[in-house]
Amino acid sequence: EKQTDLIILTHDTVEGRMMAALVQMQALPTVLAPIVRIRKEELS
Repeated sequence: EKQTDLIILTHDTVEGRMMAALVQMQALPTVLAPIVRIRKEELS
């Protein structure tokens, strides 16, 4: 089997909704490692 890393950059979103989506993705049988989230914020 081949594996790869996946980076997803989203538009501004509600954090709770993003966390709910990550929980669903982590539960998928094809996700083999823990999901790591890195917050990108704009500095003014």
